[in-house]
Amino acid sequence: MVKKILYIELSGEIQGGGHRSLLQLLKFIDRTKYLPHVLCAGSGSLVEALKAIHVDVDIIDMKPLSGAAALFRMSGYVRKIFRVIKSRQIDLIHVTAPRAVLIAGLAGRMAGVPLIWHVRIEESDKLYDRLNLWLSDELIVISRAVQKRFQWSATRKKIHLIYNGVDTEDFCPGNHSHPFREQFNLEQEFVVGILGQILEIKGHGELIQAAFRIHPELPRVHFLIAGEENPYKQALQRQVEAMGLTNTVHFYDFCTDVVSLIRSLDLIVVPSYSEAFGRVTIESMACEKPVIATYTGAGREIIHHGDNGYLIPPRDPEALACAVRDLVNSDSIRESLARKGRETVVTFFDIREHVRKVEEVYRGIAG
Repeated sequence: MVKKILYIELSGEIQGGGHRSLLQLLKFIDRTKYLPHVLCAGSGSLVEALKAIHVDVDIIDMKPLSGAAALFRMSGYVRKIFRVIKSRQIDLIHVTAPRAVLIAGLAGRMAGVPLIWHVRIEESDKLYDRLNLWLSDELIVISRAVQKRFQWSATRKKIHLIYNGVDTEDFCPGNHSHPFREQFNLEQEFVVGILGQILEIKGHGELIQAAFRIHPELPRVHFLIAGEENPYKQALQRQVEAMGLTNTVHFYDFCTDVVSLIRSLDLIVVPSYSEAFGRVTIESMACEKPVIATYTGAGREIIHHGDNGYLIPPRDPEALACAVRDLVNSDSIRESLARKGRETVVTFFDIREHVRKVEEVYRGIAG
C-alpha cells in the first residue's frame, strides 16, 4: 500500500539549501511506495518548483508565532494541519523548521500520525529542542555537526545521520561558458565564485578582503558574488567600491541554473562562519570544481584538506587569500582536488543513496 507523506514548509519561496534538498528528495522518491504532499505557508518559487515535479501542494496562511496572539494562532494552525492530515489520509509527517515541528507534532499527536524532524541547523534551539524531540518519533540529522546538538539526549536510537545528496548525473563537468562571463568581459579570466544566500555568516566580507590582498599580484583573478538582492548585498557593494575593487569583484543575481553557473567558475569558495552541511560544497565538487571551505560544521566531514579540497579557518581573510593563491598558481593541484572531489560526491553524497536511506526511515515508522 502506498504511504502518504505530509511535508510542511513555513515558506512558499526557495530559501537556501534546505528547500533545494527537499526538492531533490521529492524528485527521486519512489512514488509507488510513498506519495508526497506538501503544505506551504504561502506561494512562491518553492510552490512552483514542487508543482513542476508533480507534487501536490496546499497553501495555508501561517504567520510567525510571536506577540500576544501567538498561542491563539498556534491553536488555529494545529487545527488546520489536523484537518489536512485527516482529509488527505496522511500516514507520516516530515518537517524541517522547529516551529513547524511544534505545530505539526501537536496535530500529529491528535491524529495519531508519527512525525520525522529533519534537522538542518546545528545551533541549539534550547527549550524548543527538548519539546520538539518529545513530539518527534524519529530525527534525521544532515551531519555529525548537527547531531552534536542533541548530545544531551538519551534517545540516540531516534537519531539517523543522513547526509544531503546531489544528483551527480545533473551536477557533473560540462560547458565552461556562462552569460556572466560575457556580461563582465571575463571570457578568458580566472574567476573565483561564492554562491547562495548573501548573509554575513557566509563569509562574503572575508572574500572581499582576500580579493583586496590578491589583486595587486594576480590582477587576472576576478571574484563573483552570486545571490539574491538584500540590504547586506548592497552593503558589500559599497565595501567593494570603497576598496577600489569594482573591476575585480562582480555581483550577480541569483541564478536558478546553478549547474551552469558552477561549471563556469574556476574555483568555488565556501568561507562560512558556520555551516551545518554545505550543499554548494558538494554541488561544486560534483561538477569537478576545486573547493575551498572552512573547518566549521560539516566542512571537515566532506573535505579532507589537500586531498579533495582545501580547508581554512573561518573569519580569516589572509588564510583564504593564501589558499586562493595556491590554487590559482597550480593547475595540477586544482585538477587533482577537482577529480577527487567528484569521486567523493559520487561515492558518499549521491541523491539516490540519500533517498534510499530516508525511505528506510519511512519504512521503519510507517511500514
